[in-house]
Amino acid sequence: MYAPYAWEQGRHFTVIQNKKLLDRLNLAAKEAAKQMDMEHINLYKAQ
Repeated sequence: MYAPYAWEQGRHFTVIQNKKLLDRLNLAAKEAAKQMDMEHINLYKAQ
């Protein structure tokens, strides 16, 4: 059985410089985090 190492796989990075798009992505990520039930990720749960 063969499992490739992560460093052997290709990578692709996208740089986003559009401030409005970054703001929209940031809001979408925060809304998605609110839906997750993982304490180590969810920063919005009352402690």
